[in-house]
Amino acid sequence: MSIENKERLWLLSFMAAFLVTVVVGIVITNYQYGGKAYYMTIDNTPTITRVAVPVGITVRGYTYQGTARDAQGQTKKLKFSTNERDTGPFRKNQQVKITVNKNFGVVGYQRVQGQGEPGVGDVYRSLNLTVGKVLPLSALTAITATLLSLLIPLAIFLQKTPDSDAVETATIQIRIINVKVLVYAFTFICFAFLLWGIDSIKIILLLPYSVGVILILSTLVKSVRWITDWSWEPETGFRSIQENKVIKESKLTTNQRKLVWERMLNSDNRIKVNQAGKLVELFDINYQYFDTEGQVWMIETTFRYINEDYSKGGWWNSDFFKYSFEKLLASVQKQTEANTTNKNVSTTAYEYSQEEIVWIEYLNKTCKLIEENGSQQDLIPEAIKSNMKYVDNNKAKEFISNCIFDYCRNSIGLVYQDFGNEWEISYQELIKDEKQNNTQWVLLDTFLNHMRNEMMNDYNTNSHRQYANSNDAIFENLFKDADSILFGRLETLFFTLDVDGENGTDYIAYVRQILLKRQAFGYWQRIWDRAGILTEVQKQSAIEASRTKRQLETLKIGTLIYPQLTSEEAYRKYTIKIQSCFDILIREEKNQEDRASQVLKSKIESLKSTIDRISILQRQIPNS
Repeated sequence: MSIENKERLWLLSFMAAFLVTVVVGIVITNYQYGGKAYYMTIDNTPTITRVAVPVGITVRGYTYQGTARDAQGQTKKLKFSTNERDTGPFRKNQQVKITVNKNFGVVGYQRVQGQGEPGVGDVYRSLNLTVGKVLPLSALTAITATLLSLLIPLAIFLQKTPDSDAVETATIQIRIINVKVLVYAFTFICFAFLLWGIDSIKIILLLPYSVGVILILSTLVKSVRWITDWSWEPETGFRSIQENKVIKESKLTTNQRKLVWERMLNSDNRIKVNQAGKLVELFDINYQYFDTEGQVWMIETTFRYINEDYSKGGWWNSDFFKYSFEKLLASVQKQTEANTTNKNVSTTAYEYSQEEIVWIEYLNKTCKLIEENGSQQDLIPEAIKSNMKYVDNNKAKEFISNCIFDYCRNSIGLVYQDFGNEWEISYQELIKDEKQNNTQWVLLDTFLNHMRNEMMNDYNTNSHRQYANSNDAIFENLFKDADSILFGRLETLFFTLDVDGENGTDYIAYVRQILLKRQAFGYWQRIWDRAGILTEVQKQSAIEASRTKRQLETLKIGTLIYPQLTSEEAYRKYTIKIQSCFDILIREEKNQEDRASQVLKSKIESLKSTIDRISILQRQIPNS
């Protein structure tokens, strides 16, 4: 049964109980105060006496007697009394409607007009009289005392210290036993008690008294439902529903909201919120009530609890992960658009806000945790693809590019992941953007910057490369149809060993040291093997065709990156210089047989063969 249906069932139950109470009250009232109507004309002087009234004083009383007739004309001798505070005294020739009960005799009377219908004032006085008889002050006292005897022990039982359970305590104090509501309730009841002795306004006083009673009854019902709800269902349980409503309350102070939110994320509460799919909704509602400092706290706290749970074998809430990307990227997009419309601010001068810095910090930490854990690795590609509408500025592109690169580097057992066509590097996509700022260009720059930083760090620190083989796996994920081996050698030839303007023995020593280092990538490539479908000859032919296709794609991308490849003439002049450097190194190592010398000679030979291969491929590019 849905929450709405359960709430409707509770409401119908209370309405049914209320209607039953009203019906029973009507039956009892009719039994005691109902009866046959007679009409009598006051044609004699009443007997005057002193009578006592409930407030402890005496007033003048009037006793009338005479012959009355019913609607059918039957007569009956009647005698009744009234007083100066009740409906009386009556003037001579006044028509009076008298109600005669078969069990209790005369139980009511009121003035009527000439046709036998009571006037407005008579109806009002009659209603006041009825209310006073049905609900004397003693009855009100009994009802109020009963409610208090139920409410006080429940209130004491439910109260806890704030430190014991912030969510539960806040829910009880705000949603279940709200002190403000009870103060209003008892104010209304006391107001009715103080003025109940005034007979002429009892029907008016019944309204504030009823409001007070209803408020207390509502508190009692909520308290009973809270105590008897042991299911703790995340969506349908009464406690869970009330706790979720507390989080949505705008009346909480900052400290109260922090206590409630942190408790909500703790232990079983977090599991319930996750299972109910409410984490994003509740986070978003609370987030808007905090200032920047509070928002930073909320981001840090939420990620800390979820990451701890994930590290212990739990699971990461995919909706909240996507939402986190959205909050960051949407914020960056909004600020970038604002800077674009502001002529006094440079679009390139955008700096992350404190809130955005914290989002980035914890998203990076979480991405690394997921990548290294190996569970739910598809969260990151899905989050990227679902938020591409916000990636229309350089800051967002740089952030996503680094996320993709880190994902490919850190993921355990990396297999091909689809981040969307926007993040698949190809010559056709790169050539479309002359400004070189689309997603493919930004991702290409990210990849090359990482590779070059690694290479230069190894050169400067004389360290051993840790990621050389994994970088080829990264390459295969980022490039659509390029050749990792050829691209790695292009990077070595035209960037790492760039000889333009370089001369002398220092440069020769630099080249020697670079070649003795492991290059950043370019050790293996993926060739689709169709063994079993093709013959061996067909298989080798298909592999060669695939390799040529990938090498052509790589060389075309290279023409966009390396100036030496922009024309055959530029390429020829550059290769003459680099080969001259290689020849010098070969002569120096001619008689050397140590391992370093062998590695150097092997690398030079592979680079020379690459130069020859490029010359062949260049002639195929115009026709490819």
